[in-house]
Amino acid sequence: MAGRPADLGALRESVTCDRATDVLWFFLGHQSWRVYVADCGWSWNETEEWPAGQVSAALLGDRTG
Repeated sequence: MAGRPADLGALRESVTCDRATDVLWFFLGHQSWRVYVADCGWSWNETEEWPAGQVSAALLGDRTG
C-alpha cells in the first residue's frame, strides 16, 4: 500500500514501507471511516481532510530542504 511513496523516497527516514502501510490502514481503513462518520458524527469532508493531514505528518519527510 505504501510502495509508491517508499519508491519515491518520500517517507521519513525512520518509517519503513511496512510501517507506513500499517499507519495508512489505521487512518484510512474502513473501520476508521465508520468511527469518524458514524460514531463521532464527522462530516465526509472532515473525514477526508483531517486524516490526510495526519498521514502526511506521520509518514512524509521534510521537503523544505
